[in-house]
Amino acid sequence: MAFNLDSIQPDWPNATRWLLSDVQMKAGSALCLYGDNGVGKSTFLNCMMGFLPSKGAPAWITLPSGDDDSLLGVLYINSEACYSEGMAISDVLTRYYMMYTGRVLDSDSLHALLVGYQLDPYSSFHLLSTGQKKWCLILLLTCHKVSLWVLDEPFVSLDASKRSELLGLMCGHVDKGGMVVFTAHEKFVCKRFALMNRLLQRAK
Repeated sequence: MAFNLDSIQPDWPNATRWLLSDVQMKAGSALCLYGDNGVGKSTFLNCMMGFLPSKGAPAWITLPSGDDDSLLGVLYINSEACYSEGMAISDVLTRYYMMYTGRVLDSDSLHALLVGYQLDPYSSFHLLSTGQKKWCLILLLTCHKVSLWVLDEPFVSLDASKRSELLGLMCGHVDKGGMVVFTAHEKFVCKRFALMNRLLQRAK
């Protein structure tokens, strides 16, 4: 499976185009879109996922995952898009997972996963630190096999050990033929595999 990202453009009045060229995702690849604040990194991901009007987004990207255990579909992780008012951690993750995959999480497996990271499944999500909230959502990457991980600023607010663990998850996913698209403020360096970097900028 392969698809291009350089044709994605916003589709609303007076929208400024992004400057991207020669950006093709294929099995076993990762892409870091980096750039300054306000350049539109999160907006690009939202257009890519079909959450905002866009031209050129891959049609399959908005489809929920298949019912088998193959590498199909997309999992989008953005802690800013997570509603949690008055909800327990396990309820927030179950709701988020259903929203972006169309699947129901196995509650026993989820609880065991959270407890393994010293997180109480029944405690309030909004009482967690910013880094803990992000890590809870990142744990969803381990719950189901999907081909494409779309991660919005995944390393921000994580401590050093969690950043290292996340990088290991990303490398393992790519090594197994998966794909990762993520945003960052700076060019990202990874020695485990050839990580593509593309500067995201606006047309003048």
